[in-house]
Amino acid sequence: MSNLDGWREEKQSAWLYRELAQCEPDPRIAELFTTLASAAERQAEKWRAESGSAAPAFTPSARARITAALARTLGAAQTVALLNEIVTAFDTLAKTHGVEKIKTIGDAYMVASGIPEPRADHLQRLARMGLDMHETVARIARERGFGLSMRIGIAS
Repeated sequence: MSNLDGWREEKQSAWLYRELAQCEPDPRIAELFTTLASAAERQAEKWRAESGSAAPAFTPSARARITAALARTLGAAQTVALLNEIVTAFDTLAKTHGVEKIKTIGDAYMVASGIPEPRADHLQRLARMGLDMHETVARIARERGFGLSMRIGIAS
């Protein structure tokens, strides 16, 4: 990941944490989100400083805006609980499919296949993982009674 990509991801996280803080009625949880936003801002600045360039303009992604809109509807605590449920399900799928979880940032989940040991079927594992992730989100949306969607990208 380039320094500016790291900067963008941290700025995205900081923005989302601030949105969640504004939606949270419990001041203790809102303060936690504010603290997380500040930590993400500090990390973003480190990424920017390492890049040696000026920070570009930042605009929250559509994904973060949708998550923030969901937080305004559900409240921050329920949104975090929902994201936790999804990520936990994805972690189980990663183990089932033999893929390696790389990172989770906000509502983004990244896995890789064929590492640390190369596998001839790495692409098939990723495709199956993606299909199961899509089905998992659809199931959770049905159970909760609201619309959720996701985008899956595979690079090889």
